[in-house]
Amino acid sequence: MSTITLRVDDSFSQTVSALSRELHISKTALIKEAVLAYRQQLEAKKVRDQMAKASRRVQMAAVDEDRELWDGCVADGLEDV
Repeated sequence: MSTITLRVDDSFSQTVSALSRELHISKTALIKEAVLAYRQQLEAKKVRDQMAKASRRVQMAAVDEDRELWDGCVADGLEDV
């Protein structure tokens, strides 16, 4: 097992101490849980961003398809009627 030294200001240290007492877990456990939760949050954001990008691609493809269909309707020869 590795040891990490973390230098923080007094306010942060007090916050960690208070939370660990409130949750009845060690400071080490609290910080481990916080880091793992943050990692999961970042991974979830990455997935959401990828899904949003894919959704925009699908939407743009649908717009292009609609535009092609509309252009076909405009050029159907009815303008002479």
